Amino acid sequence: MRKVAAFIWLVIVLGICSIAWLKGPSFESSIMALLPQSEQSPYSAAAMQSQSDAMGQLLTLMILHPEVDKARTATLNIQSILADSPILLEQSPEHLQQQSLNPKFRFSVLSDQVKRRLENGQWQQQSDIALGQLFNPVASAPVDLKADPFGLYGSFLQDSVLSSNIKTQQGLFRLSSTPQPAFVLFYRLSENAFSLSTQSQLAPLLQQVKDYASANQVTVKMSGLVIHASYGANQAKQEISTIGVGSVLGIILLILAAFRSLKPLFYTLVPISVGAMVALAITTLIFPSVHLITFAFGAGLVGVAVDYSMHYVCAQSGQTENRLTKSLFVSLLLGLISSVLAYAGLALTPFPGLRQIALFASIGLVASWLTVLFWLPLVSNLSNMRLHPSIIDMCQHLTPVYSSKRHLQAVFAATTLSVIGSVFIYCSSAKDDLDTLQTSPIQLLNEDRTVQQAMGNGYQSTFLLITATGIEALLQKEEQVRLTLDRLRFEGDLGNYLSISQSLPSQAQQHRNITLVSELYRTQLAPFMNKIGASALIKQEAQQSFNQNHTILTLSEWQTSPLGHMLSSQLIRHKDGHISSVIRIQGKFSQAAKSQLQELASHTNLVEYIDPIADISDTLARYRTQLTMCLVIAYLVVSSVLLLRYRKQLWQIILPPLSASIMAFAIATLLNGGYNLFNIVALMLVFGIGLDMGIFIKESHGAAHTWVAVSLSTITSLLAFGLLVLSETPVLYHFGVIVLPGLLFVWLLTPFIQPISYGESRNA
Repeated sequence: MRKVAAFIWLVIVLGICSIAWLKGPSFESSIMALLPQSEQSPYSAAAMQSQSDAMGQLLTLMILHPEVDKARTATLNIQSILADSPILLEQSPEHLQQQSLNPKFRFSVLSDQVKRRLENGQWQQQSDIALGQLFNPVASAPVDLKADPFGLYGSFLQDSVLSSNIKTQQGLFRLSSTPQPAFVLFYRLSENAFSLSTQSQLAPLLQQVKDYASANQVTVKMSGLVIHASYGANQAKQEISTIGVGSVLGIILLILAAFRSLKPLFYTLVPISVGAMVALAITTLIFPSVHLITFAFGAGLVGVAVDYSMHYVCAQSGQTENRLTKSLFVSLLLGLISSVLAYAGLALTPFPGLRQIALFASIGLVASWLTVLFWLPLVSNLSNMRLHPSIIDMCQHLTPVYSSKRHLQAVFAATTLSVIGSVFIYCSSAKDDLDTLQTSPIQLLNEDRTVQQAMGNGYQSTFLLITATGIEALLQKEEQVRLTLDRLRFEGDLGNYLSISQSLPSQAQQHRNITLVSELYRTQLAPFMNKIGASALIKQEAQQSFNQNHTILTLSEWQTSPLGHMLSSQLIRHKDGHISSVIRIQGKFSQAAKSQLQELASHTNLVEYIDPIADISDTLARYRTQLTMCLVIAYLVVSSVLLLRYRKQLWQIILPPLSASIMAFAIATLLNGGYNLFNIVALMLVFGIGLDMGIFIKESHGAAHTWVAVSLSTITSLLAFGLLVLSETPVLYHFGVIVLPGLLFVWLLTPFIQPISYGESRNA
């Protein structure tokens, strides 16, 4: 029956792995994928996804050199390096500026400045500005005396497409705000910035750019989500290798030191390998993509799964018969149940990343446990595998001699430190802001910020969402909201904003614009033509051109224009027929402006003020509270289950992990100036691993081989999870900073709470 069970388990493992292989795993590297979806309205959730996708596809390069000719030459050379990339679509001046909107709409679509002058009756001022533009030798746009004598179309292009810091020069974008000559190249990715394929294709091209810049003494600064995503993915890959390889090397060294033989290594690593493969396969089958942090965290699985094989090998050390004893089976079963229950708590959270980690860890532990149960008893005689006496002696010397006095002192010390730690934690504050999840180094962040500031962008993450049942109603509502934005901008509380109705006014507004331009022509055309000495024929043709061109811009025509393509992400259609537009905030954004926009949204139907960062921070805080309750419930549930077996001795198993968790949590809070949700998650790991330790010792009555196995397993767990404290990925670091001291405290407390015997107590 044992052989049949082992064969069935082999078939199951091969079947699951084969199906997952045929599906083909997909990988994810975005930190945001770990977080729960927004709990605001469906409209705002769709808007945040749309804005995230749109901004994530942009890549900007700023090229600087003290000499303008060399800066321009370098820009052209870098442009040629990136020209052949299939995933980069260049946004050239010709694409973004020339014909960004058909000139036939020059009278119905006006720039904000022109519209404001005409609404205020400043006809003469508009005429004077056009006159100055006509005689300006370096004017940004030529004036067509017949089609557009007042330069309405040129004014629209100048105000609606590029910021005031960006000009066009000889077919390139040049910055006017930098201390030395600087040009910029704009690109849009054709694929997802978080795609590992995208990053692998882009990385060598960007490296060529850096090599060229270094060789030619040119400064190149980059801005774009793909830069940060690529850094985070590479960092995760390196940490996966470090943690995984470090854990495996640690196990190898421990096995060699404990047994002076490599044979037990095979019996130890096989269950771990099977557990990792099955966990990866099932995670691939259930989730659309597997996060790299799941792998990094999953690499720590060896620190837990090794417990089962380590206890089995140590228990069989020197035994003439290779069998799974009843006491060992009970220990393994209770250890599995407690660990899986602890990990399963992560699956109750709304965090996709944590649910994935919970599944990976739980499946991996179960698969490793089944491998130990079905396969290890079938291996050859283990009588020649004995724990080396030096290992037992070392553990004996390191383990304090148990006495009732030391027992009471340990209980008192653990209780006292737990109370002090609890008070310290109670007086500390939580840190739920997104800065705790920032993976990019300060150098990349500063470089990104420098590029955006040079261009005069500085878009805020905050935006307004306007929703209506149709496009005309939407545009009219947006135009009403813009009255408040214009006032805030005039008062200096708001830098700027970007909205759909600036380039696609409502039809009602377009008709009003045509009426305003008609009055401009009626009062100013004749004086204007007289000042420049134009003939009567030119004046007549100009008036006729206006009379014949009252074209209204429609949504479909706007969407097919380059300008419409550029702003398409700010127009969102919903499944229920509603349509939304996004007004993005740019530059300065004072607290007074924020308060007024929040008030405006609260009093206006289907107008939402959305701050994604604050929303996510609030969500983190809310779920941190809920997860704390889950942890308390996990302690109560597991304690209730174990109470059925251990009765009055239950406290000896619960006290070490409970006290260690409190002390580790207090230390992490002191080091980081606060605590967050991921620290709470890590406490579940300390709880699960700490329970295993107490259960194994209790079931073996403190046998020497069990304490050796516990000590070896603790070291492997510290290698697996303790290495996370060195991680530059915040999510992993916040796990490691709890687990490292937590496991150490559990290991130090346990021999004081439960006596360790160095006799040969092996119960059948």
